[in-house]
Amino acid sequence: MLNNELLKKELSCYNYISFDVFDTLIFRTVTNYKSIFDIVTIKYQEKYGELLKSFPKARILAEHKARKAQKGKEINIEMIYENLPYDHITRNRLRNIEEQCEIQNVIPNTIMIDILLWCKKQNKKIIITTDMYLPRSVFEKIMKKINVEYDYMFISGEEGETKRTGKLFPIVLKKLQIHPSELIHIGDDLNNDIQKPKEYGIKSLERIQNPITSPQYIKFNKKDILQDHLYNFILRQSQNQNNITNAYRIGYCVLGPLMLEFCKWIHKIKSEENIESLLFVAREGYFIRQCYELIYSEKTDYIRLNRNLLRLPLLQFDNPIKRFIEYLPDCREMKWKQIFNALLISDHTEISQYIKSKIKDFDYNKVILKSDLKEHKFDDILSILIEKQKNIINEQASLLNQYIKEKKLTKGKIGLINNSMNGSGQSMIENYLSHKKLSSNIIGLQFVKREICIKRLGKRSRAWITENNISHFSSYIFQVNCLLLEHLLFEPSGTSLYFKASESNVDVVCEQPRSERNNFQFIESLQSMALQFIKDYRNNLNLNLKMHSYHIYLNSITFPIKEDALILCHLNDDDINGDKFLSDYSIPLSYKQIITGRIPDQIQWVEGYLSAKNFPTIYYLIYHLRMMIRCYRHSFKHFISDIKSIFNFQKIYYDAK
Repeated sequence: MLNNELLKKELSCYNYISFDVFDTLIFRTVTNYKSIFDIVTIKYQEKYGELLKSFPKARILAEHKARKAQKGKEINIEMIYENLPYDHITRNRLRNIEEQCEIQNVIPNTIMIDILLWCKKQNKKIIITTDMYLPRSVFEKIMKKINVEYDYMFISGEEGETKRTGKLFPIVLKKLQIHPSELIHIGDDLNNDIQKPKEYGIKSLERIQNPITSPQYIKFNKKDILQDHLYNFILRQSQNQNNITNAYRIGYCVLGPLMLEFCKWIHKIKSEENIESLLFVAREGYFIRQCYELIYSEKTDYIRLNRNLLRLPLLQFDNPIKRFIEYLPDCREMKWKQIFNALLISDHTEISQYIKSKIKDFDYNKVILKSDLKEHKFDDILSILIEKQKNIINEQASLLNQYIKEKKLTKGKIGLINNSMNGSGQSMIENYLSHKKLSSNIIGLQFVKREICIKRLGKRSRAWITENNISHFSSYIFQVNCLLLEHLLFEPSGTSLYFKASESNVDVVCEQPRSERNNFQFIESLQSMALQFIKDYRNNLNLNLKMHSYHIYLNSITFPIKEDALILCHLNDDDINGDKFLSDYSIPLSYKQIITGRIPDQIQWVEGYLSAKNFPTIYYLIYHLRMMIRCYRHSFKHFISDIKSIFNFQKIYYDAK
């Protein structure tokens, strides 16, 4: 079998090198070229608002009629479109879209492009020889797109003869005025590109390509045009990669499609809701904003608004103890050290001694349950602490007021993009603004929203997954594993802690990253790959992938391959209760623990753990059955509506496994 160097050796003896185009210099991003006609239908509807459902079949029939009329001679695109049953304007529109699709739909076969460029450097004459009905203008744009310069181009649609019959090759020889021994042709088709040239004394070779590896997390389905296109796009782009790394597979093939479609949804909702400005909330908003600004040339802003920043300013108002407990981190137990830090107490020793002088049995090192806080068992201590921090509370509130002005949170309609599911951050800032008698018009834009978010915000939040007919269970799996996505989107800094005044504006002091610092290099490379996907895809057909990108992501977290699971499980998490891995696969996990649901806290991403440890598929099945019980135990109506989706989930994801 030929490789790069052997092919060069074969070509070195010839002055004229002829290259086929489709499946030689370029690949399409569809399994069957006729799928282009389905894409034309989609593009036509997007542009002109009319669905021509009959076009794909009509286009195939028109080509058949044109070929029959030519009686074996080659046809061109004008002949095809003359046979379409549409008016002149519609035919022209469809033809323009088809030609654009053929140009956009191109992915270079880089190893063959390198061969062609090498031939050019050797001062050899480059000939493009193709069987195609498309006009020269389309091929010129395709060649420009793949950075190919050529000397001569022979198109069957222009010459009236084809490689398929072999009759195009004598035309090439005659017009170049060369002997067959001076020309060598390279292509992929055994008849058109290998056998037929030989019949005219022309040397021929089969084109080379890099090995093909099927994409990991997207299922091949040629019946679904969007899925077929995305599968082939990723397959062909991956084929051009010298090395498929974890960062490429997760970033380019999973996170990139997810971010592209989420950002398109944000843009759509921005228009629907007449949103005037977008604010991306730290820390997940860091990467979402990068993706959005890559796609749309709009001015956006980045804002830091978390519980740490909003907690103290809200203590100015009624029921400060109740508010403080409500806005503490979501955990079962805490230490007084964590509560002191939440109140920005700097000298723990001094304050501890002061409390002990008032309350004899106070123990700074005692572990306290969040439930005990909610039952008011420590209100006396919290009252003292809040009173002691009154000046700090007022200072933080004053700085928040200034920060709100700087970020123009009360100016016009705001889209607040975040990874929240409960709507806590948005409800906190709205609560604060309401108490300050400041009007606001904020719409939260997020991946998914839980019932508590709907209760808190009502129509003031929109959620991509929730609004797109995704099953309750699928959405639940996404929510359970939200910590993984957060880390993939994070900026390379710690969480926001408090406001600090500077000369000209308000700064936010962030926690110094601890173990998470070890993630930064990998996350940066992964995010870089995701951005590259967005660039590449927008330079291709740039179709609306609907929720296919979501299902790729869900597949990647539900059944990750071991190589990816190993690296993602050991992403570091700077947690309030101590630094840990996302899923520590050194921790043992038994069959019984999965059945009973008593999974250790050190294993946050269970599917990743199971893959990293090579657990058999039955463990995944048991875990997901357990998750289904948890998902539907309080919502029978969701179970009824999801029955079909549940079986589809089992089929799609367990087939993939």
